[in-house]
Amino acid sequence: ASNVVAHAIGRWAPLLNFTEGATGSIRPTSFVIPQLAFPDQTTAAEILRQADRFHLSDWGVWDDKTFWYTERGGNSRHWRARVGPSQLTETGPSVERLANGVFVRFQDVDGSAQVVGPTGSGLANTSDDLVDDDTQNPANQLGINLWHTLDMGGVSTVAAATEVGRRYLLDVSQYDRSG
Repeated sequence: ASNVVAHAIGRWAPLLNFTEGATGSIRPTSFVIPQLAFPDQTTAAEILRQADRFHLSDWGVWDDKTFWYTERGGNSRHWRARVGPSQLTETGPSVERLANGVFVRFQDVDGSAQVVGPTGSGLANTSDDLVDDDTQNPANQLGINLWHTLDMGGVSTVAAATEVGRRYLLDVSQYDRSG
């Protein structure tokens, strides 16, 4: 994905600055995307979104016109909001983000609709990576399955869909509070 992103930004957003490499503004990704083509006219942003659906990385442009593409949280800043002056109140866990499993829908290269899901879901394609068995997860404490469904919206493979689902579960487990 990092190669696709660098090519798209360099070609269709030439006024943006970026560097590549482990310490660059576009950090290398390791997952090989099985199929990614754009035969119809599109935008650099759409190319980036399609390449990034396998990684769920952070990306954006900063004030100095530098484009950044990094692993989620890899280039983040930590903010502190004081409760008093900002009048924030912590409301506790957000049920919408609570999940202990995920199904990922995608289209196989032969055009058929496919789904990969958590082990024990009864599907033909399952993976332990699509189950959050953390004892601190409230759904697990209650002994219930709260399984979300993602639609990749394009051609993929079981391995790629499983990776997207794994990253999704990691993401939702980190943001479970609203305020």
